[in-house]
Amino acid sequence: MIASVVMVVVFAVLYIISYNRVGVLYKDKFFVKSEENGNTVYSGWIDLKEAVLTVRPDGTLYYRYDGKEYAPYRIVSDPTVIPASSPLSEKRVQQYVEGVCIYQGDDLLFRGGLYRISTVGYILCDTNGELLFSNIDVDKRPDTFDSGLTYDPVMPSVFDIISLVKDPQIVRRCFPTFYILGVIISVYNVLSILFEDELFRLKLGFSVHNPAAAVPSDWELFKRKMGYIAIPVAILVVFTMGLFMTV
Repeated sequence: MIASVVMVVVFAVLYIISYNRVGVLYKDKFFVKSEENGNTVYSGWIDLKEAVLTVRPDGTLYYRYDGKEYAPYRIVSDPTVIPASSPLSEKRVQQYVEGVCIYQGDDLLFRGGLYRISTVGYILCDTNGELLFSNIDVDKRPDTFDSGLTYDPVMPSVFDIISLVKDPQIVRRCFPTFYILGVIISVYNVLSILFEDELFRLKLGFSVHNPAAAVPSDWELFKRKMGYIAIPVAILVVFTMGLFMTV
């Protein structure tokens, strides 16, 4: 019972702290957002190694991983690279398509059309007119890249660069609904311990004539002891799950 109360208080503080920290998801990891000298910085960990993404006001993206600095990434607008024959060249969407060239240092990573899909994300269209919906699609089109480039899975992908520079999807690191669920389970646990005999006899009142004279069996006492362990563990799991979710 005491453990349940302590967890409610401790996790309330942790949820408040966590909810006030905003950031982005990068490689499925939560990166905390901060501002430094006018730059937007996202910091986090990948494979237990520190990673930092810095977006400058001019749109240049800098990346540092495990102490190694990578060449800066930049997006250059170029309407001439929009393919003349592609689904994005239709008049009804053409006004929303931007021609871009994406570089890492002096190396060209991608060139083609960029189309924003409401709040869902982006669609790319390479110079051959083929639509690319994800990094997997981009990887299948080596002809859109300069030859000789090597890629590291921890490095920003084309879609990562676009998202971080043009429209970062800000998230929070916790799911308050799980805290409420944990509190409800905690209240149930406290009440079931404080009034365990009363609840036991109340349940028996639906099946026997004199529940007040009933004495808990060894099995009933065993179930109660198991509940003293199982329910606090369940509460801890619920609180922890919500703390590490993003919304």
